[in-house]
Amino acid sequence: MPHSRHRYLKSILLEKLKFSPVVAIQGARQTGKSFTARELLKTDCPKSAYVTLDRPSDRELAKNAPESFLENYADHVPIIIDEAQKVPELFDAVKFIVDKDKRPGQFLLLGSTEFSKKTLIRESLTGRISTAKMMPFTCAEALQLPLKKSDSCFSVLPLPRCERKDLMRHLQRGGMPGIFSIHSERERIGKLKEWLELTVYRDLTLIPKVKIDTDLAMAILREIARLDEPTAGNIAKKLKRDLRRIQTHLNCLELLFVIHKLSPIDESSGKPIYFLLDVAFAHYFEADFARCLHTWLVQETLANKEWSENIRETIGYYRSAKGAMTHLIIKHSRTRWDAVKIIANEKFSAKDLWSLTRLREKLPAEVTLSLLALTSTSADLEGVKCKPWESIV
Repeated sequence: MPHSRHRYLKSILLEKLKFSPVVAIQGARQTGKSFTARELLKTDCPKSAYVTLDRPSDRELAKNAPESFLENYADHVPIIIDEAQKVPELFDAVKFIVDKDKRPGQFLLLGSTEFSKKTLIRESLTGRISTAKMMPFTCAEALQLPLKKSDSCFSVLPLPRCERKDLMRHLQRGGMPGIFSIHSERERIGKLKEWLELTVYRDLTLIPKVKIDTDLAMAILREIARLDEPTAGNIAKKLKRDLRRIQTHLNCLELLFVIHKLSPIDESSGKPIYFLLDVAFAHYFEADFARCLHTWLVQETLANKEWSENIRETIGYYRSAKGAMTHLIIKHSRTRWDAVKIIANEKFSAKDLWSLTRLREKLPAEVTLSLLALTSTSADLEGVKCKPWESIV
């Protein structure tokens, strides 16, 4: 089964359970949280118990008598609670238990919504919880390649580990478990459509204290896929809607992990830009190839950040005053940065190289410059590493 493939996040979760009394796996629906916790961890955590709050009887008991609900599983470690955000009352009960007993690895909470005040979940577990985000399969995970040993969320390999055809297939199919491996394009597109409709027309409307226009939300996702620079302002202008209304919907889509936000670095012009959860959704909304590449680059880097050894890394982008885009800026430390530009052409221009080399004057650190292009060969031009796309897989 494709969804049972090894997830790089598994080792991170096991490590977190050794040190934190409460660990949370958060991420969009159907990205593999439940399967990872229920199936992949049971060999490593044989005393665990799994319960889902999707079941009405369990949800009612957890809401009305949260301490009694947890007592039912007192002999199990960890207690795995799926869709934990559906019963905010449970978080205080968990806090009460771990305040009395600080042993690590007691609870594993799974959620398809951000745990925050916006979802009426109190910040009662602050300082007691360690979180990890479950993303769709990266290209490397889909191909079942070993995890790259790196201290960074972004690294370029001397030689690609996959063929161009593998990457092109991933750019079209994405990495959503249970969807990307469907061979029939008609069936695969149908599953993506079903996922979007369930998320937008059901899950989005369940966010408390917010009035959602579901058709507007779907239109926003379409524009995020298609616009070259999908800021809140550009989306509002394209859809001819109030900026505050657009921003409210963007915030709610972020709460469900349907979109990612990438902010400009301090030295840059521009506003936060948005990306869809998985490149398959960009393809579904008929994004052009350059936008699909950019979406994939951001998705891969954010996923890699979850298991990177450098937890202080920050990810952003750079936009010059004249609008030239450097798609990723990764701050590894105060003195070491990466700048990455990805283009859809084989013959990159002198302007592409010039815009990257100019960053040496703009950024207050030693910066490694990388240009990812269609080329099948590697080169070093004017201090810029020119590599094929698949060299980062």
